[in-house]
Amino acid sequence: MRQIVSDFIGYKDIIFDLDGVITQEGRYWDAAALAVFEALCIKEKKPCSVSLMYDRMADIRKQIFFNDKLLCLMKARGVNANCDLAYVTFCLLLPRGVEGSEELFFEIEQAPHMTAFALYEEGARRAAKALSLSEKSCMRGGSLWQDFCDFYNTWLLGSDIFRERFKKEPFGEDKQPLLLTEEPLLAPKLLKETLQALSRAGIRLGVATGRLRADCMHPLTTAGVLSLFDPNGFITYDDVLLAEQQTGASLTKPSPWMFQKALFGSDFPDARILSEDYDKERIQTTLIVGDAGADMAAAIAMGADFCAVLTGAHGKNGRPLFEKDARFILDDVSFITEDI
Repeated sequence: MRQIVSDFIGYKDIIFDLDGVITQEGRYWDAAALAVFEALCIKEKKPCSVSLMYDRMADIRKQIFFNDKLLCLMKARGVNANCDLAYVTFCLLLPRGVEGSEELFFEIEQAPHMTAFALYEEGARRAAKALSLSEKSCMRGGSLWQDFCDFYNTWLLGSDIFRERFKKEPFGEDKQPLLLTEEPLLAPKLLKETLQALSRAGIRLGVATGRLRADCMHPLTTAGVLSLFDPNGFITYDDVLLAEQQTGASLTKPSPWMFQKALFGSDFPDARILSEDYDKERIQTTLIVGDAGADMAAAIAMGADFCAVLTGAHGKNGRPLFEKDARFILDDVSFITEDI
């Protein structure tokens, strides 16, 4: 049996990011790399067979994300949702093509001001020039972004699931579902015992994830932990997109909106969140658990304590990223509890 570690007693709400914390993210990155590679090949009029791309998946990911260095850098700069990762990588690589990831990595590395929203703006500018489109249509949330998210989701979900879920025809050759081959981040038994221990301690568990809601169901149901989260505190990328349409604000992480919404509830008015008309004292007993710079920035902006776990894109090498501002740094979420 497991019980909560004494350091975590006193928190009334713990809100988890999912990918890199509770669920694996590797298949999302594979899908992003394949989508970027195929789209660039189409733009450059190079042949690209889908079946051969599956065979070369590991090499393509290394090429597109410069051995994952570019991916980790963008995550550290606050690019959170993986459809946004795919979109902005495509836009920024357009002038350089599929061979340009190393050069792009060093460009971004040497420009610390290029955080997530600056990357989206620069990507839109380059995409508009390369594709002869308006910058507005190339911005995150615009028509190019929507088309590319569809393209990415076809790779992630497979063509058949894409058709069923989105009620439209995917672009290009039929694709197989990568998401259904996702491996668990932690042993399901250990994950379930950890979350059960927190629940027994009277802590409300929430989620704020860049995944679409439907993509959360399979891994959490398989692990037997879905019912341990408060449904009113389960906020996904679907909620972000809807709220952005209604408010006109950019609400993806590193904005604190997702964590605030998970804390105060999916039925809590967005206008009150954006005007900070809520119980600020409740934030003092809230812990945010994440694996990325965007999670930590959102927690800081919200005023909540942050617990970093070293199971994300950076792995154990991510510790220096969190040492200044994280309240806790753990090898994985199971260390919130201990065996008795």
